[in-house]
Amino acid sequence: MKAAALSILLLATACTKSEPEYKELRSPFQLLAERIGLQPPCSTEIPGEWSPSLPVPALVDGRLKYRVFFRGWEGNAKTGIKIRDAEGDAAFDPDGQVTQCARRAQRGAYIPEPKLPTADRDAFDARVRALYGSIEEMGRLYARGVPVLGNDRARVKAFETEFFSLTPAGHAASYRALNPAFWSWVEKNRTP
Repeated sequence: MKAAALSILLLATACTKSEPEYKELRSPFQLLAERIGLQPPCSTEIPGEWSPSLPVPALVDGRLKYRVFFRGWEGNAKTGIKIRDAEGDAAFDPDGQVTQCARRAQRGAYIPEPKLPTADRDAFDARVRALYGSIEEMGRLYARGVPVLGNDRARVKAFETEFFSLTPAGHAASYRALNPAFWSWVEKNRTP
């Protein structure tokens, strides 16, 4: 009888356990950048299924902004997914205020299917989360407008390497076109 009562008590205890609380791993900056397409004016200009690129720092009238392009895609898990190159553009302030958004006149060309640069999706997602932090750091360094010194030069180089290892090669030209001055700054300030 004691064993049956203990079993019922253990079962009741197990049934009352709540689901583990979801913990958001993405930074506020990453969430903001990933949701740019949902904010006006992008919400009326950009189709909801288009994905924003990683942000690239820019200076507009001496103020830090971030620029993204939007890429369309087609397909599904069974047929495969085809990704397009840039089909829209947006700019936003570090606080998330969208200052520009437009759809491009022509559709982007299909790019070669990107390969996951890590052993698994969780490792890739962790590297992308860290990259968003680096993008913010590079934005602050770039906006200062002074030469980059010491350890910061090594961080600029590490940022560039990681950025282009985590983004599809077919998007490289579009990323550079978002702000050529930023990429020139990166090249000038990275460790030789």
